[in-house]
Amino acid sequence: MPPTELLFYALLAVVALVAVAIFNHRQRKARERVELESERLAFEEFERQQDERRQRIQRLVAQFDDV
Repeated sequence: MPPTELLFYALLAVVALVAVAIFNHRQRKARERVELESERLAFEEFERQQDERRQRIQRLVAQFDDV
């Protein structure tokens, strides 16, 4: 095998490794973004439920204050 052909295949292998590394990095970042968004949505839902409970308690307290 001539040295130029060997060099070509070595460079091709390096390009393939870099492409795989870039792909894996992007996949990892995408998973992290999805995880953060999921946590944010869960926290917003928790806050909404807490607000509903506070409002319900305030209404009950107001009813007993009227008595």
